[in-house]
Amino acid sequence: IDSNLTIQALSKKLEALNTAIEKYDNSVFPTIELSGAYKTNSYTVAGSGNVFSDGTFGSDNDATEVGLQIVIPLGMTVEKNNLKEARINKLNTEYQHRLAKIRTKNQLDALKNTIRLIDKTIDLVLKRHKLATLSVAEYNKLYSRGRADFDNVISAEERLISTENKFVEYISRRQKLYFSLLDIYGKLGNHFQ
Repeated sequence: IDSNLTIQALSKKLEALNTAIEKYDNSVFPTIELSGAYKTNSYTVAGSGNVFSDGTFGSDNDATEVGLQIVIPLGMTVEKNNLKEARINKLNTEYQHRLAKIRTKNQLDALKNTIRLIDKTIDLVLKRHKLATLSVAEYNKLYSRGRADFDNVISAEERLISTENKFVEYISRRQKLYFSLLDIYGKLGNHFQ
C-alpha cells in the first residue's frame, strides 16, 4: 500500500509540512546574535615610528569589538498565524493520508476478490468450451449420417462461438483489473517499460 503514488505524495507533503512547522516554530522565539571584530592600525606622525611594524597583529595599536544583539519581535501575529496554518494543514494531510490508505486497502481487496471470481469463471468457460467443441463435433457426425437437422449443427456452432466470445471478454476484463491493481501498487509504468 505504501508504494501507491497518492500515498507517497501525501507522505512527502507531510514531511514538507513538518519542516514548515519546525521553521515557523523557531521563528516565534527571539534571535540572539553574537559578533566580534578585531582591528589593528598605526598612523605615522612625523618621525614617530614605523607603520608596518606598529600595524601588525598584537601591537599596541589594535581595537577589539564584541557585540551581542537580541531581537525580540513584538506581537508575532504573522509568525503565530503561519504556525497555526501549518499545523492545521498537517492535521488535514494526516487525515487524508489515513483515508487514502483505507481507500487503497479496500480497493485492493475488492480487486483481488474480483480477479479471483473472474479466474473461476474463466475456468468454467474453458470447461464449457470443451463441451461446446465436443457438441459441435458430435452434431457434425450426426448431420453427416442424416440423424440431425442442419439447425442443430448451426445452434451448436453458435453456442461454441458465444463461449469463445465470453472467454475473450473475461480475459480482457481480467487484464483491465490486473492493470488497475498495478496502478494501485504504483507499478503500472514499470510494466510497459
